[in-house]
Amino acid sequence: NQYNFAGIRITLSFIFPKTSGYFKNKSYSLNHGIEQEAVCLKEEDLELMRREYQPEEWNSTGEMKMLAPVVSDVLIKYDRMIFHSVAFIMSGRTWLLAAPSGTGKTTQYMNLKELHPDIRIICGDNPVLWFKDKTIEVHPSPWNGKENMGSAQTGILYGIILLEQGQKNAIEILDKKEAVLPIMGQINTFMKTEETVHQVCRLEQRLLESVPVWKFRNTGTMESSEMLYRHLEDCGGAEDEL
Repeated sequence: NQYNFAGIRITLSFIFPKTSGYFKNKSYSLNHGIEQEAVCLKEEDLELMRREYQPEEWNSTGEMKMLAPVVSDVLIKYDRMIFHSVAFIMSGRTWLLAAPSGTGKTTQYMNLKELHPDIRIICGDNPVLWFKDKTIEVHPSPWNGKENMGSAQTGILYGIILLEQGQKNAIEILDKKEAVLPIMGQINTFMKTEETVHQVCRLEQRLLESVPVWKFRNTGTMESSEMLYRHLEDCGGAEDEL
């Protein structure tokens, strides 16, 4: 079972046969890229899964979720990471909506889709970021979220919107120091080794130096999405797509 993640070919071994069904999309099953050693959940990962999920979730769904940081730990060695966010292209620019689960990423995206029908999804939950010399490319992954929003689209990252629930709607650009902790919290990795920690910090520094980060306190209403829509449109211009 070999799969392509932003140009890195990884062999995955599954405990539950049905888990392979999540990886059928051709956009990440292409037979090219740098081949890696087999990846599977280790006993320590299984123990974490038992703590995180109810017994009825110790199945292919649980394995699928737990594989994301395991795969990300492999990708990090190749200047790639899995980043917890909704990735989409709007007016030619690629954006990430990032926030902890349950904060309203999907709601905001669906509202934006209603306001801007030409918006195109890349990945609904955990896109792969590929750090190149001068750009950061955003690629799809099998981790599309429970809504299964994904495509074979790719794009060059323009900016990140950090969502935060609030009583009022307000958008402000963040200083790099302010963005360090919330951005770190969305990097999908176990960071089991000191080497991985250093690699993650290096990539996060590159991310913060490459693209702007905004904090969007919002009420989760269509009114808040209209504000976000205007903000994204005001950025103007268009990026060349890959």
